[in-house]
Amino acid sequence: MHQTNVLEYLEKTVTRVPDKLAFSNGEEGLTFAEVYHDSRAIGSYLASKGYYGEPVVVFMRKHPTTLTAFFGTMYAGCYYVQEASSMFVGEVLNQYLKKDSIVLDLCAAPGGKSTLISQYLGEEGLLVSNEVVRQRVFILSENIQKWGNGNTVVTHNYAADFGNKLENLFDCILVDAPCSGEGMFRKEPSAVSRACGFN
Repeated sequence: MHQTNVLEYLEKTVTRVPDKLAFSNGEEGLTFAEVYHDSRAIGSYLASKGYYGEPVVVFMRKHPTTLTAFFGTMYAGCYYVQEASSMFVGEVLNQYLKKDSIVLDLCAAPGGKSTLISQYLGEEGLLVSNEVVRQRVFILSENIQKWGNGNTVVTHNYAADFGNKLENLFDCILVDAPCSGEGMFRKEPSAVSRACGFN
Protein backbone atom coordinates (compact mmCIF):
# COMPACT_ATOMS: atom_id res chain seq x y z
CA MET A 1 0.00 0.00 0.00
CA HIS A 2 1.39 3.41 -1.00
CA GLN A 3 1.27 5.90 1.86
CA THR A 4 1.05 9.57 1.00
CA ASN A 5 2.50 12.32 3.11
CA VAL A 6 0.26 15.07 4.43
CA LEU A 7 1.08 17.48 1.59
CA GLU A 8 0.32 14.85 -1.07
CA TYR A 9 -2.97 14.16 0.71
CA LEU A 10 -3.84 17.87 0.72
CA GLU A 11 -2.95 18.28 -2.97
CA LYS A 12 -5.00 15.24 -4.03
CA THR A 13 -7.96 16.20 -1.87
CA VAL A 14 -8.11 19.80 -3.10
CA THR A 15 -8.45 18.55 -6.69
CA ARG A 16 -11.31 16.20 -5.75
CA VAL A 17 -13.31 18.25 -3.23
CA PRO A 18 -11.97 21.83 -3.08
CA ASP A 19 -15.05 23.23 -1.36
CA LYS A 20 -15.29 20.57 1.35
CA LEU A 21 -14.65 21.80 4.89
CA ALA A 22 -11.12 20.79 5.91
CA PHE A 23 -11.09 22.16 9.44
CA SER A 24 -13.42 23.99 11.79
CA ASN A 25 -13.21 25.01 15.42
CA GLY A 26 -16.96 25.50 15.67
CA GLU A 27 -16.78 29.22 14.95
CA GLU A 28 -14.61 29.46 11.84
CA GLY A 29 -13.67 27.01 9.14
CA LEU A 30 -11.54 26.57 6.06
CA THR A 31 -12.18 24.55 2.90
CA PHE A 32 -9.48 22.36 1.38
CA ALA A 33 -8.98 24.98 -1.35
CA GLU A 34 -8.46 27.73 1.24
CA VAL A 35 -6.02 25.62 3.27
CA TYR A 36 -4.09 24.71 0.12
CA HIS A 37 -3.81 28.26 -1.28
CA ASP A 38 -3.07 29.91 2.07
CA SER A 39 -0.44 27.35 3.04
CA ARG A 40 1.28 27.62 -0.36
CA ALA A 41 1.37 31.42 0.10
CA ILE A 42 2.91 31.05 3.57
CA GLY A 43 5.47 28.56 2.24
CA SER A 44 6.44 30.91 -0.59
CA TYR A 45 6.73 33.83 1.83
CA LEU A 46 8.99 31.87 4.20
CA ALA A 47 11.19 30.75 1.32
CA SER A 48 11.41 34.32 -0.07
CA LYS A 49 12.64 35.53 3.34
CA GLY A 50 15.45 32.97 3.38
CA TYR A 51 13.80 30.43 5.68
CA TYR A 52 13.84 27.71 3.03
CA GLY A 53 14.92 24.52 4.80
CA GLU A 54 15.47 26.31 8.12
CA PRO A 55 13.55 25.33 11.25
CA VAL A 56 10.85 27.80 12.26
CA VAL A 57 8.55 27.82 15.26
CA VAL A 58 4.82 27.42 14.69
CA PHE A 59 2.63 28.03 17.72
CA MET A 60 -0.19 25.52 17.47
CA ARG A 61 -3.54 26.60 18.85
CA LYS A 62 -6.89 25.19 17.84
CA HIS A 63 -7.73 27.59 15.07
CA PRO A 64 -8.17 27.12 11.30
CA THR A 65 -5.30 29.48 10.45
CA THR A 66 -2.89 27.34 12.49
CA LEU A 67 -3.41 24.55 9.97
CA THR A 68 -2.35 26.79 7.09
CA ALA A 69 0.75 27.94 9.00
CA PHE A 70 1.67 24.32 9.69
CA PHE A 71 1.31 23.29 6.04
CA GLY A 72 3.11 26.47 4.96
CA THR A 73 6.20 25.53 6.97
CA MET A 74 6.12 22.11 5.34
CA TYR A 75 5.93 23.61 1.83
CA ALA A 76 8.95 25.78 2.66
CA GLY A 77 10.94 22.76 3.83
CA CYS A 78 11.07 24.11 7.39
CA TYR A 79 9.35 21.11 8.92
CA TYR A 80 10.06 17.44 8.44
CA VAL A 81 8.38 14.67 10.44
CA GLN A 82 10.76 11.86 11.32
CA GLU A 83 10.64 8.62 13.24
CA ALA A 84 13.05 8.11 16.13
CA SER A 85 14.84 5.43 14.08
CA SER A 86 15.70 8.06 11.44
CA MET A 87 16.90 10.59 14.01
CA PHE A 88 19.30 8.02 15.48
CA VAL A 89 21.50 8.54 12.41
CA GLY A 90 22.34 12.01 13.74
CA GLU A 91 23.90 10.51 16.86
CA VAL A 92 26.04 8.16 14.78
CA LEU A 93 27.18 10.99 12.53
CA ASN A 94 28.27 13.12 15.48
CA GLN A 95 30.39 10.31 16.86
CA TYR A 96 31.99 8.79 13.78
CA LEU A 97 31.87 11.03 10.71
CA LYS A 98 33.96 14.04 9.72
CA LYS A 99 32.18 17.07 8.26
CA ASP A 100 34.19 16.92 5.02
CA SER A 101 33.10 13.35 4.24
CA ILE A 102 31.54 12.03 1.05
CA VAL A 103 28.48 9.99 2.02
CA LEU A 104 26.19 7.67 0.07
CA ASP A 105 22.66 7.15 1.39
CA LEU A 106 21.92 4.10 -0.73
CA CYS A 107 18.18 3.60 0.03
CA ALA A 108 17.25 7.19 0.73
CA ALA A 109 13.54 7.76 0.00
CA PRO A 110 11.61 9.55 1.32
CA GLY A 111 14.63 11.50 2.57
CA GLY A 112 14.49 11.76 6.37
CA LYS A 113 17.95 10.38 6.98
CA SER A 114 19.34 12.28 4.00
CA THR A 115 18.14 15.60 5.42
CA LEU A 116 19.95 14.80 8.67
CA ILE A 117 23.15 13.84 6.86
CA SER A 118 22.95 16.89 4.61
CA GLN A 119 22.50 19.19 7.59
CA TYR A 120 25.40 17.55 9.44
CA LEU A 121 27.81 17.81 6.49
CA GLY A 122 26.98 21.45 5.80
CA GLU A 123 29.15 23.09 3.13
CA GLU A 124 32.18 20.89 3.82
CA GLY A 125 30.87 17.50 2.70
CA LEU A 126 28.94 15.87 -0.12
CA LEU A 127 25.91 13.59 0.07
CA VAL A 128 24.75 11.29 -2.72
CA SER A 129 21.14 10.50 -1.88
CA ASN A 130 20.12 7.47 -3.93
CA GLU A 131 16.87 5.62 -4.44
CA VAL A 132 16.58 2.50 -6.59
CA VAL A 133 12.76 2.57 -6.89
CA ARG A 134 11.88 5.07 -9.63
CA GLN A 135 8.52 6.15 -8.18
CA ARG A 136 10.17 7.00 -4.84
CA VAL A 137 12.88 9.17 -6.44
CA PHE A 138 10.37 11.99 -7.00
CA ILE A 139 9.41 12.39 -3.33
CA LEU A 140 13.07 12.06 -2.35
CA SER A 141 14.06 14.79 -4.79
CA GLU A 142 11.21 17.03 -3.62
CA ASN A 143 12.15 16.64 0.05
CA ILE A 144 15.85 17.27 -0.64
CA GLN A 145 14.98 20.40 -2.65
CA LYS A 146 12.71 21.67 0.10
CA TRP A 147 15.46 21.12 2.64
CA GLY A 148 17.51 23.57 0.60
CA ASN A 149 21.12 22.45 1.14
CA GLY A 150 23.35 22.56 -1.93
CA ASN A 151 25.54 19.67 -0.81
CA THR A 152 23.25 16.86 -1.98
CA VAL A 153 22.91 15.04 -5.29
CA VAL A 154 19.87 12.81 -5.86
CA THR A 155 20.47 9.70 -7.97
CA HIS A 156 18.51 6.69 -9.20
CA ASN A 157 20.93 3.73 -9.41
CA TYR A 158 21.48 0.17 -8.28
CA ALA A 159 24.09 -0.46 -5.58
CA ALA A 160 26.31 -2.27 -8.09
CA ASP A 161 26.54 0.91 -10.19
CA PHE A 162 28.36 2.65 -7.36
CA GLY A 163 30.62 -0.30 -6.61
CA ASN A 164 31.66 -0.81 -10.22
CA LYS A 165 32.27 2.82 -11.15
CA LEU A 166 32.99 4.68 -7.90
CA GLU A 167 34.97 2.20 -5.84
CA ASN A 168 36.53 3.74 -2.70
CA LEU A 169 34.93 7.15 -3.31
CA PHE A 170 32.65 7.19 -0.26
CA ASP A 171 33.80 7.68 3.33
CA CYS A 172 30.50 6.33 4.59
CA ILE A 173 27.65 4.33 3.05
CA LEU A 174 24.29 4.25 4.82
CA VAL A 175 22.03 1.33 3.94
CA ASP A 176 18.58 1.31 5.51
CA ALA A 177 17.26 -1.67 3.60
CA PRO A 178 13.77 -0.98 2.24
CA CYS A 179 10.66 -2.80 3.35
CA SER A 180 11.90 -3.78 6.80
CA GLY A 181 9.09 -1.82 8.44
CA GLU A 182 11.20 -1.28 11.56
CA GLY A 183 10.11 2.34 11.78
CA MET A 184 6.62 1.07 12.60
CA PHE A 185 7.68 -1.15 15.54
CA ARG A 186 7.09 1.57 18.11
CA LYS A 187 3.68 2.54 16.73
CA GLU A 188 2.34 -0.83 15.68
CA PRO A 189 3.33 -3.91 17.77
CA SER A 190 2.02 -6.30 15.12
CA ALA A 191 4.73 -4.97 12.75
CA VAL A 192 7.35 -6.78 14.88
CA SER A 193 5.72 -10.16 14.38
CA ARG A 194 5.23 -9.56 10.64
CA ALA A 195 8.86 -8.53 10.12
CA CYS A 196 10.44 -11.09 12.40
CA GLY A 197 8.08 -14.03 11.87
CA PHE A 198 6.94 -14.19 15.50
CA ASN A 199 3.40 -15.26 16.42
